[in-house]
Amino acid sequence: MEENRVAIQIDGLAQAETISSQGFKELFEGYGNFNNTRNSAEIETLKQVTIRKGADSLKSGSGALGGSVSFETKDARDYLTDKNYYASYKRGYNTADNQNLNTLTLAGRYKYFDAIAVLTSRKGHELENFGYKNYDERVQGKAREKADPYRRTLDSTLLKFAFQPTDNHRFSVMADLYKQTSKGHDFSYTLKPNTKYKTYDEIELRHTNDKVERKNFAFTYENFTTTPLWDTLKMTYSQQKITTRARTDDYCDGNDKCPTSQNKLGMKYNEDNKLVGNDNKLAKYTNTPAQTKTIKEQVPLDPSSTAKYRWQKAQWHVLEQNIRV
Repeated sequence: MEENRVAIQIDGLAQAETISSQGFKELFEGYGNFNNTRNSAEIETLKQVTIRKGADSLKSGSGALGGSVSFETKDARDYLTDKNYYASYKRGYNTADNQNLNTLTLAGRYKYFDAIAVLTSRKGHELENFGYKNYDERVQGKAREKADPYRRTLDSTLLKFAFQPTDNHRFSVMADLYKQTSKGHDFSYTLKPNTKYKTYDEIELRHTNDKVERKNFAFTYENFTTTPLWDTLKMTYSQQKITTRARTDDYCDGNDKCPTSQNKLGMKYNEDNKLVGNDNKLAKYTNTPAQTKTIKEQVPLDPSSTAKYRWQKAQWHVLEQNIRV
């Protein structure tokens, strides 16, 4: 039991499931399409995580056949136990994915009011696998061993403002904003040809652009009066919106590796709107009859079942010499 069989909650609200349908999972997940994940919470905003194993629809609600994970966000009271203000700044770095972390936490209390703000930013790359630095980054297809290049960002903002006129009554409002993006290239695309004699032209380079964005605004009333019906009472009204996108496109970036957009002759228009070349001389148009010449190139073949084919640049200078002969 995993993935959507495990319920995820943040401050009592159920989170979205993955958009990868079970019917197309085996077909598409292996090479990127619809390969997004479930949204989560920023760990810097959490004060408690409760993990329950097994089905528990009473505490976790529906969708918890394989258990549940419940997150609870921080409160100003967690920091204001000894004094009426708190401030901290955290700076971190993770070598596994070259991730930079910046977190600013501010909390304060004045008479009946208290507030907290937690601002977090993360920027990193792909998670480096074992032997990452030794693998050839030019290899593409299912023979690729190096992790695909990705750029990941995460921005999180947690704001809470509370009013507690007495010891038994507390009113609070909250804004929890979370946005995570992941952009990269699927060089390990399993259906990509793996022949040995290939150039690095990006005719259809696979680009992934995934995003998870969550916005939650809530109003909470808490009653701490002990009665025969309850020890404490908490009522919350929340309005949550989650946007999940898993996008994969095949296109060329438009750089010098795009054979359809290369301009080796440097053709351009001058100030007089005339077509000129690298030497700024006017282009001349002549009719040249089509000429073709067959060039035989022997390609080695390894018929063994353990053969591995990698990308290799074609020896274009050799072919050009054969054409001139």
